[in-house]
This record gives sequence, C-alpha cells and structure tokens, in this order.
Amino acid sequence: MQNDTRLAKSRRNLLAVSAVLIVMTFAGASLTQVNGLIFELTFDSPERLLTVLCIASILLTIRYYNHASKYHSAIRERWTKRLTHDNRVISKHEHTDEWDGIAYLIAPSEADYDHPSGEYPTLDFHPQYFFNAEFEYAIDVSHDVIIRRVNIRELWKESKRKYLLVLGLILKYWFDEQLNEPDSLFLFSPYLLSIVGVMLYLCI
Repeated sequence: MQNDTRLAKSRRNLLAVSAVLIVMTFAGASLTQVNGLIFELTFDSPERLLTVLCIASILLTIRYYNHASKYHSAIRERWTKRLTHDNRVISKHEHTDEWDGIAYLIAPSEADYDHPSGEYPTLDFHPQYFFNAEFEYAIDVSHDVIIRRVNIRELWKESKRKYLLVLGLILKYWFDEQLNEPDSLFLFSPYLLSIVGVMLYLCI
C-alpha cells in the first residue's frame, strides 16, 4: 500500500489542504495581497479562501477515496476474519464435538453443523454499519453451495445479552484494526483529518 505512488500523492494533497483548512479556520486567516510568489495574510475575515479550501478538501477526499477504495476490502477482510475465528462467535468443543457460539445460535436451518459427514458451513461476516451486520453461511447442499445471510438483529429475539455481546465483539475487532494496524492508520487518517477540517469550517 505504501508503495502505491498515486495513493501516496493523493493522500499527501488531502492531508496538506485539510491541515491548512483547520489552521486557518482557527486562526481566522485571510489573503490580502499577492506579490509574485509572496502571499500576505491577515487573520480577520477568511470566508472566501476558507470556502475554496473546504471545497478543495471535499474534492480531494473523493479523489483519495477513488485511489484508496481497493484497499478498504482487504482491511475489512482482515478484521472480520479474526472476528469469525473468535470462540465466542463459533466454536466446537474438543471433547463433546458440540457446537457453540453466537453464529451457531442464529444459523439458518440449512446450516447443519451436526451432519454426520462432518462438513459444516463456511462462515463470513459483513459489517454493514455494525448494528445491521450479517453473518454469511456458505452451505454445501448436495454438492451445490448455497449462501444464506442472517442479520445479528435475530439475536435480539433470542437473547439481548448475546446481541450486545456480538455488537461489542464487532466494535472491539474494528477498533483494534484501526488503532493497532499501521496500514489502517495510514489509509484512514486522511479521511478523519478531512472530516474534522470540513466540520470545523461549517461550525465556526
């Protein structure tokens, strides 16, 4: 990711403009005189310049997203895979061969984890804004794979405690990814800076 020159250039431009926007919004800067490459600034009424910077920040964010979007799915796949391997989501007891976990509790009827063949569904996860997340079950039925998705809101009907548990796990793995993985920090920090800059401009 960090060797992607187009992404790096787009990221650098977004960071620079957003940072200038934040500083000038707080400082109340305005451009009063231009002499060649020399700019004279006063800090009293910066509306027009700040408007230009705000628009530039939004446009650069869109451009940055175009370059960065191909990395979003890789990062999402990384933390959702860790989630689906959590024993609280799905697990099989070593001695009793009994299945347990949140995903097992809400598995669709076609997902026969106790089938004598020992074949069980492949589990995937789709965050979908967390509160509307879904578990995806790839089920082999007569050598034909069918896909079934179950929303975590089904847990609310079974157990509110388990719904809150899975929601907590989702947020935990997501935050761990954002805060502890250099790739995530590298990729998403420009979005955060851009949002802060635009929000400050709109609110101040």
